[in-house]
Amino acid sequence: MTDESWFAADVGSDFEESVRIDREDDGRDHRLDSIDTYHVTEESEDFMSDFFSRLLGRSEDMRSGANYWLYGYYGSGKSHLLSVLRGLLDSEWLRQRDDVWEQLTDGRELDTLESTWSSIHDEYEVIPISVNLLKHQGQKQLSFSEIVLRSAHTSERLTGAEGGLSSQLGVAFFEDWYRTTDAWDDRTANTQTALRSTVESPEKYDWEDVQQYNALADAVLPTLFEQETGTVDGLDDLMPSDLDPQAMVERLEQLRSDREEELGHPVKLVLLLDEVSLFIGTDFDRLTELQTLAESVDETGDGDIQLVATAQAKIEDVQPQFAARGADFSIVKDRFPHRFGLPSRHVGEISTQRLLKKSETGKGDTERVLNQTSNEPETLLVYSGIEQNTDPPSTTSTASASSSSIRSSRISHRCSSKSSRTSGRKHTTRRSRSSREPHGRFWRSFTDSSKSG
Repeated sequence: MTDESWFAADVGSDFEESVRIDREDDGRDHRLDSIDTYHVTEESEDFMSDFFSRLLGRSEDMRSGANYWLYGYYGSGKSHLLSVLRGLLDSEWLRQRDDVWEQLTDGRELDTLESTWSSIHDEYEVIPISVNLLKHQGQKQLSFSEIVLRSAHTSERLTGAEGGLSSQLGVAFFEDWYRTTDAWDDRTANTQTALRSTVESPEKYDWEDVQQYNALADAVLPTLFEQETGTVDGLDDLMPSDLDPQAMVERLEQLRSDREEELGHPVKLVLLLDEVSLFIGTDFDRLTELQTLAESVDETGDGDIQLVATAQAKIEDVQPQFAARGADFSIVKDRFPHRFGLPSRHVGEISTQRLLKKSETGKGDTERVLNQTSNEPETLLVYSGIEQNTDPPSTTSTASASSSSIRSSRISHRCSSKSSRTSGRKHTTRRSRSSREPHGRFWRSFTDSSKSG
């Protein structure tokens, strides 16, 4: 009865059923995709309004800190919203596009929010650093500081180095020093010379290989350092011996201020940390480190560095058993004074306004079907409730509110008698006059989307 031409949204084989903040594959611009498919709810508008005002320095309580805690269940849209921020807060990326805001609002009136957002990029060069902590969930040896700094070093925008610095911290600190020498421009040739006594075909290797492989770095860096200094003594001193949260934030501030001086324009750095609570898990030390990290962002960043962390729950609900080990959640909450929840109740709104929104053809065909039907739709479709699934997904990516739960809504409208369980929501439709109250909400979300567009 229906086909894809009914719907304004393009849901094809490449439809993303989950949103990852770090997705950079298959040649697509995932930031633009995230913005185009996002529906701004009342809660997300409140969050962005507060965050943009604080970033611009116009918040009424600027002294309360720069750290945000964004929480909600699987499917509530945390990762999607963070991915939207990743695009909206990338000044260089935005300069290449002039219709981003129109794609986000989809005709809605958000003039005040747009004005604040535009002012940010008029006054500052904004650089986002995004981290998907789920990628490191099982790596117990890695700390928050190491993971964040690795992502920061690979940012060409922040470091000013073509292609960014190495994700290996020891190599990155060496690169930072090596860039100050005359030998930096000849680094690939110098690498191949240093490898002549180690490998058979040194010409196969370039500097990117040194950045990626520790074994090559161990063979090359001492030689390059000795060529410049006359000794290998001091090579280990290039990297801090104790990279605690304070040292990490000081490093970020150094990179930010150096970039600000180079560009001749004020620079703001935004840290976007996705799935903090899952990364913490049952590791008490990681909770303590997060607390210190947030404190350092406030003290060292001094408004020029802002942090957004997403989690599955409120701060006090992350791991209640931590209280037995002396965790004072009031202190952690003080470090994240700006806490915003994304409730699951807006899934229907997103379905109607994004996934089920009709094309001109769809609006006409829907009206034609409704006029010809001899049945009463609201008595055929019975709303039987929504259950919250709090179990983590089997993959390392989290579901978005506009993903599989919404996509299956469209399928349910077509099939009408089949039940579908999605990531974080279960909807059941029954083609019978049961004793349950026939709310008809499911049908109205379908037909209302035709009336609204």
